Amino acid sequence: FVGIKANYTYTNSNIATSKLTKYANPDPNATDKILIKTVIQNRPLNGQAQHVANLSFLYKNQQQGWDGQLALSYTGDRLYAISRYLNDDIYQSGYFQMDASLEKKLDKGFILFLKASNILDTPMIQYLKKSNPSNEIIPEYEKYKGGTLIRKDYYGQNFQIGCRYKF
Repeated sequence: FVGIKANYTYTNSNIATSKLTKYANPDPNATDKILIKTVIQNRPLNGQAQHVANLSFLYKNQQQGWDGQLALSYTGDRLYAISRYLNDDIYQSGYFQMDASLEKKLDKGFILFLKASNILDTPMIQYLKKSNPSNEIIPEYEKYKGGTLIRKDYYGQNFQIGCRYKF
């Protein structure tokens, strides 16, 4: 009647890419005070989280027509958007998500169901890993994990209740 499903994945990805960086011109007589050069930076693959885990609790009773699941998943920090400039890549913070579903089979092919998604309403957070001191004078500036918070989005919880008919 009851069961547990669990899995965990660890991935260590790494790639070296060229990035642009600005630096002060060492020639005090030059008209261009800021110069740009190309450097190599190591970073993880885009969209690849190091840690991903899932845990589900299951209930199934075929004689009485019940079927339920409570699922919790975790996705770790991952690279969200790649910049062509050094230390300017945007990361998405790790997050938890919890979903649940319950079904009850009735007579003559009818099924009642209840589904809940994003129960924890964990925000999706994007940030730069390095902070920029010039941003700290901005009134709305927020630090995040030692870097700069870019955005924090809440997508809300979703609940469904309904009845299905199966031929």
